[in-house]
Amino acid sequence: MRQPALPAEWSRLALVLGGEGMQSGLHFGLNLALMALLPAQEYGAFAFTLVLGGVGLVYMRSLAAMPASTYIGRARSEAAANFYEGAFGAAALAVSLAMAAAAGAILSNWSASAAVSGAATVGLWSLRSHLRTVGFARRRAGAVTIGDAVFAATGIAVSAAALWLDADRLQGALAALAVANVAGIVAIALACGRRPRADFGLRARRFYLRLAWRLSWSLYSVTATVLLGQGVAFLVVGLAGPAAFAPIAAMLAFFAPLRIFSMSLSNMLQPEISRLAAAGDETGWRRLRWIWTVRAVALALLYGCFCFLAIPHLHLRSLEHQPVMLLAVSAWSLYAVVLVYLTPRLLLETRLRFRDIAGVTTLGAAVGLAATVLILQIAAPAFAILGAVLGESVAAAATWRLAARPLATRRRPAPLGFWRSGMAPCADPTCGPTRTTSPLS
Repeated sequence: MRQPALPAEWSRLALVLGGEGMQSGLHFGLNLALMALLPAQEYGAFAFTLVLGGVGLVYMRSLAAMPASTYIGRARSEAAANFYEGAFGAAALAVSLAMAAAAGAILSNWSASAAVSGAATVGLWSLRSHLRTVGFARRRAGAVTIGDAVFAATGIAVSAAALWLDADRLQGALAALAVANVAGIVAIALACGRRPRADFGLRARRFYLRLAWRLSWSLYSVTATVLLGQGVAFLVVGLAGPAAFAPIAAMLAFFAPLRIFSMSLSNMLQPEISRLAAAGDETGWRRLRWIWTVRAVALALLYGCFCFLAIPHLHLRSLEHQPVMLLAVSAWSLYAVVLVYLTPRLLLETRLRFRDIAGVTTLGAAVGLAATVLILQIAAPAFAILGAVLGESVAAAATWRLAARPLATRRRPAPLGFWRSGMAPCADPTCGPTRTTSPLS
């Protein structure tokens, strides 16, 4: 039996982490610069734009990128892989346009100029995220890394010029991110040697609509995930304004490298977890789950110790007169909890158990939002992050319980959608229905 440990796992993680680090490093650097340059209101608006971008990534991953990765990875021919890329590429364009429109409408409440550049940033960032996932699925990690490097280099150059020359630094920073995302998209396409695929044809539309039932649960699930992960940002900004969100955003930015590690680990482990689940390799799955959970927690502890030593020496406008260490411990706890239940959540995703994911995220979101609203009524906005930590902890406990079920456990098919007939997702888009149970379910 093949060992579940990933081949050259550390070198591969370093490659994926390097790409994530380059792109997220730009966001981290801009956050640090704008904390010192912008008043709390404007910095809060910038940080909230990044939150909206993160929301776009979550919707893109659920509705296009993650299913594209699953189907492309299991395709039996190049033609089938191209078909899947085109079908999900069209969905990705629709999602990116929808997210750009929503971001522009929200940001227009504070700044009309920033609304345009912010909307462009959110939409293009979502689209580039999809192309990165497709690149990994098609084993073009090198092309993805080149795109990340071009994104980071362009973003550094353009944002430095914008902050130096532009009187409206908020708009300049957001415009720089939009330009950097365009450069990253072009770089990925050139490195792959072909343009990204987007198929709006009848066959592609029918294929995507066959997934409607499962994707409807995915849409519900991702909405609950957004409320769980970003509910505190929406509540604080909506009830107290962007300035009140600034200290929370500043502290989350310091611990953002843990989020980068989480995303890198997801991209690296998802194909292997999918293989183990399809093969019913219970021993391999349990070994991988515990090894990488322990490693992730160890890294979170190491990075947390470094930050707790450095943060007392920082003097930033956004953190003046705030409970800095409480914010630091809460921000670290938020990202650490996400790492703790990363692998069991990936298992549920690769098995397309969207209803189960929806259930645990709804429970966590309900607890987290209720706690956040209560905290905002009795304490300063900075304490609201504790509600998010509580919600993530509840979701983590429920996810581990669901993932503890044996891989061979059969689940009853959904009463609607293409699972009603027992049809399995075929590895070739031209094949007909089959009466076997999908290895992903």
